[in-house]
Amino acid sequence: MSRVSYSLIGCDFSSAPSRRKPVVLAVGHLRAGRVLVDRLEGFETLDAWADRLADNGLGAWVGGFDLPFGLPRELVASLGWPATWLPCIRHFAGLSRAQIRAVFAAFCEPARWGRSLPIAPPTGPPAPVRA
Repeated sequence: MSRVSYSLIGCDFSSAPSRRKPVVLAVGHLRAGRVLVDRLEGFETLDAWADRLADNGLGAWVGGFDLPFGLPRELVASLGWPATWLPCIRHFAGLSRAQIRAVFAAFCEPARWGRSLPIAPPTGPPAPVRA
């Protein structure tokens, strides 16, 4: 019986891709029961990302995707929003962009946490990781 070798990929979508916040793709492989990351790749557009996933250079692949289908549990609880996914997302979808930004800004306010939070903006695509 032959074994198929798969590339393992992990994908992080933090927002709509851009130069400032690219979609990040981790490409690796399985060895001795461990996942080893070979490299990180950044994509500034969905088309570039889709082209990469369709690229035969990856061969057969299995992936895990971190998509923005949820919200931080603490945010939802602290605002008293519905605790189950569909009602919560419907509530969220009913907010304007300005309301969403205001809610997130207030939630992330350092004074709320009683300390300052070290938040640094991303500086570009991630550097490659050596296995």
